[in-house]
Amino acid sequence: MVSSARQLSALIGGKTEPVEVTRRRGMRRLVLRVAEDHLRISCPYGVSEQEILSFVYSREAWILDTRRRQERESRINQEGETGGVIYWLGEPERVVLRSGERQPAYVDGGQIFFQLSEPSPKQVQAAFRALARQKLQELITGEREQWDLRICQASGLPLPQIALRYMTSRWGVCHLRTNQITLSTRLIHYPECGLQAVLLHEYAHLLVPRHDARFYAVVHRFMPDYEERIRVLKV
Repeated sequence: MVSSARQLSALIGGKTEPVEVTRRRGMRRLVLRVAEDHLRISCPYGVSEQEILSFVYSREAWILDTRRRQERESRINQEGETGGVIYWLGEPERVVLRSGERQPAYVDGGQIFFQLSEPSPKQVQAAFRALARQKLQELITGEREQWDLRICQASGLPLPQIALRYMTSRWGVCHLRTNQITLSTRLIHYPECGLQAVLLHEYAHLLVPRHDARFYAVVHRFMPDYEERIRVLKV
């Protein structure tokens, strides 16, 4: 059972943060989450507001670090709707808007050009995502050959289908039942080695479904510098 949420506030880093408190039966501890514009606390019944705020203040350094990471992620994941800069395979590219329809979006000389009849934020985003999918498909086509051979064919497994989808909480997922790997289009913002690490990670799930020691032994056998590559995604 969940009670109705109650709103508190806390001064974190010199800024007032709304704190949404939800009391739940069966909980034994306080859980803090940093949402986009407020903090969320889930806690047992009987915990006082003073105890909740003391818990929040004890995590101030972590909250501030999480906010900084969220801000960096937001900056890196910009898709051109507000102009400025788009990160393309780890490099900042300046956004240039032009009128036209022949080639909606393309990358050239450190710039991403958008040629749209009505360059609204929605149209710019759609054009960017189409361009990102095209580039990622190209990179995946070249990269998957070795894993098709070394993992699938070597183990007698069917080759997976690979799909792209905008995902915010995951970089990739392996659907064993349908034999499909889905990768996030957000990978376009990060260095190519991040895509390489995520793609191998999902191929390794064809051999070992769970994230256990055997799984990571497979990953590191095929890609000894996996940790270094995947680190570029952890801004």
